[in-house]
This record gives sequence, C-alpha cells and structure tokens, in this order.
Amino acid sequence: MSIIVWDNHSDILFSEALKNSSIEFSEVSSADDLAVKLPSAELVIINQDLLMRRQVLRELISSKTPFAIYGIPGPDAAARKELSKRLKKRHMNACWLGSLRFLPGIFSLKEFLNSGAMGKVSNILLQGWENNPSGWNAFRESDLIEWLAEATGAECEKSIISTAQKSYRIQLKSANGILQWQYTPGHNAVLDWQIEDRKKHKEFVEREALVLELQLLAYCVAHQYSWYNLASL
Repeated sequence: MSIIVWDNHSDILFSEALKNSSIEFSEVSSADDLAVKLPSAELVIINQDLLMRRQVLRELISSKTPFAIYGIPGPDAAARKELSKRLKKRHMNACWLGSLRFLPGIFSLKEFLNSGAMGKVSNILLQGWENNPSGWNAFRESDLIEWLAEATGAECEKSIISTAQKSYRIQLKSANGILQWQYTPGHNAVLDWQIEDRKKHKEFVEREALVLELQLLAYCVAHQYSWYNLASL
C-alpha cells in the first residue's frame, strides 16, 4: 500500500506517533513533491498549517485520493462545513487526526451505549481541561461528545465543562442508571456503571491514542473498510 506523508515536523507528538505506528510510508517535503507522487498514492497524511494545506486540497479532491489531516481541519466552522460538502459530493474518504475517540476505554463506552442497556440517555457531561488558545481541546471535546451522543439514538442534553485539572471525565445518565468514565494521562482509564441493580467496574490500560488512530486509518485503507470510527471531515 502506498502511503504518502507530508509532515512539517512541528509537532513531536505526531511525528513520534507516526514512527511508533509501524506504518510503512514515504515522506515528501513540498507540495510539488507531493504532486509528483500523488498519482500512485492510496492515502495521503498531512501535518501542515492551513495555508500549505490549501495548496494541495484541490488536487487531493480532484484525484479523489483518500487523505487525513492532523489538527483542526479548517479555520472556522463555515470553512469546515464547506470542505465537508465538497468531500461528500465527491464520495471521498477523508478524516482529521488527533481526536479523543481513541483514548482508553472510549470505544467500550460507545459499544455499551450502542447496546441500549442504559435505555434513553437524558444527559451527557464531558469534563475536560481548560482550552488552549488555538481552540484545539475544545474542538476535540465537542467532536467526542457529539460522537457519543450519536449512539444514544435520541436527543439528549449535552454539556462540556473545562477545569484546570489535566484529566477527562464523562458521565451519562438515564432512567435506568448512570455510567462514568475517567482518565488522567499517565494512568489507566476507569469505566464504572450501575444499571438498576447491576454494577460493573473496568480498567483500561493506557495506550497511545494517536498511534491507534493511525493504525486504524491504514487498516481501513488497506482493507477497504469503513471509516466510520474515524473523525470525518
């Protein structure tokens, strides 16, 4: 499989995750270099600023090459919505990387919601840490709570609280019971739920979320698998 990466190496987390993912790829150093190699590419991964991305997005969309962008996809909600419309019109697979969906235990949490065991969820609360100036944390937290809400099958109240503590907590309430997930970087994640008279406690070993995300992305492309669990553009 031919994977091309255009990385400006400005983010150590991304570069290290790419190396640790064991994905085989070839790296390009400019938009011109990418244009030369694009015809043979099955996937393009981009870690560049918005200006540099705009130089290649038109070519990627024109060629219908699946691609992934690390970081916020566009400068604002309107730009992201317009990009999403263009991709849907072309029936393309494209996603952004760095989401919170791959934190330990999150997929188990969503599977539990999909099972319907909680019944109708009335409230989802996500507690994160104070946002950074770029809006990156807020963007990821909003994506996570909306993605989880999809599994409830109905409208529910959603709220996000930011604190100075570098940790995450998600709490879901329904008429049947309550579910809580907690995670602090450097520690295992914990999932507790009580549905009627049943209780359960489960711990999830910490793994590098971005590495798992990159591995799933490569798997989806190699096996023509659905990108459903990735954060679509």
